[in-house]
Amino acid sequence: MSGEYALTDNELTMFAYRGTVRCLALLDAFISCLSILNGAGLWFLVVVAGPLLGVSGAGQLRRAPVAAYLVFCFLKLFYYMLLLFETNGVAVIVLVYLLIQIWVTRIVLTFSRNLNTIPEERLIQLRDPAFLPSAMQAHRDFRARFY
Repeated sequence: MSGEYALTDNELTMFAYRGTVRCLALLDAFISCLSILNGAGLWFLVVVAGPLLGVSGAGQLRRAPVAAYLVFCFLKLFYYMLLLFETNGVAVIVLVYLLIQIWVTRIVLTFSRNLNTIPEERLIQLRDPAFLPSAMQAHRDFRARFY
């Protein structure tokens, strides 16, 4: 594979999770907005910031916004755990929310870990819109030679 366009396993994993994180963060922002409309108060205006940082951070391959979204995911996870204990485990819907949040947090954590292993110079290169199609084609060509 040509050296400039070679993608490491971490980069391939990061790109595989990138769209999922953006989609989950967008869905998270939408649900938070619905909570605002249902009269949950102004607190949820603050909560919308976390998912919006996740959308932009995953899209632009930026570490700080992704880290902020990861912190948001952990806080939401702890919130659902407290809510579950508060209801003495009776509320099945809270348990479902908790399980979904565990899944979302694991995905964001995997994306964040892979993003953090890539040097900033390489991230600048990966952010270039013209780079990814060339890299993916080089990856396909490489795999076609050996598989």
